[in-house]
Amino acid sequence: MDAYGPLRVVSLVRDVEWERHIRLALGPAPIIRWIHQSGDLDHTSGLASANVMLWHLEANPQAADTMASTLRRIRAAMPSSPVVLYVRVTPAVAGLILTAGRLGVDGIALRGYDDLLRVIADALHGLRYGKACEQILTQISPVGDPATLVLAQCLRHAFDSVLTVDRLARQFGVDRKTLHNRLRGAGLPSAAVLISWSRLLAAGWLLDDPHQTVAGAARTLQFASASELRGMLSRYLHTRATDLRQRGALRTIAESFRAVHSTGGHRSLGIRYAAPVTAPPVADQALAASPWKDGDSPLRD
Repeated sequence: MDAYGPLRVVSLVRDVEWERHIRLALGPAPIIRWIHQSGDLDHTSGLASANVMLWHLEANPQAADTMASTLRRIRAAMPSSPVVLYVRVTPAVAGLILTAGRLGVDGIALRGYDDLLRVIADALHGLRYGKACEQILTQISPVGDPATLVLAQCLRHAFDSVLTVDRLARQFGVDRKTLHNRLRGAGLPSAAVLISWSRLLAAGWLLDDPHQTVAGAARTLQFASASELRGMLSRYLHTRATDLRQRGALRTIAESFRAVHSTGGHRSLGIRYAAPVTAPPVADQALAASPWKDGDSPLRD
């Protein structure tokens, strides 16, 4: 799961049976460090190097009152790691799950229903690539720019799926023809071109990692092969991956995008984002920059 070593887990769990279950559910490869009392987080060293915190939430009379303080302790000890709550659904736990969501845990796994490793992988993916989207968008254009509105949505999908124009249009609440017309009317490139640029920008972010290969970046972004990614770099940027890395791949690709698709003077898109998803702050601001106000219709066909 971790590209550069075994998965490192800190597990906050007091129950011996749950401890055995977690060990079996995660398999032999992950390295697990067990914490049995939340107070131990304050004086246990080395926790920040773990990939993820797995928190077994027990239903007890004090749980609702202590959740916030426990989460603060976890964040202080592991500021860069996602927190995954692991519970068995019961009437007593249901309300605690809602509280955990409001407090900002990064993932919730339900024993007997969810694949624990899959939930952890999704939480790690969201943390890593959410930061990637944030970094990419800050290099592209001002938050309120119409190009950023569309690129923010494209980037959300670049790391985990191949986005199509039809799918992008549906997520803005219009059909592909309306999206095309709105982009053209705002002086922006086509949706297909913006999707391609989002994949290139995502590739640039990956290639700035010295551990990442072109083949690895291609697999992450679901290119058919490394040759396909190299071909796109050649068509759009007229350069090779090796040369990009030497100059700073993301910075160079962002500069090329700004040069080819200058954002000055673009008009409003007249569309809004239609599908509720979780996004990094800059992406949220970009999507909120749509001109539609409460009560307006999103130009559906």
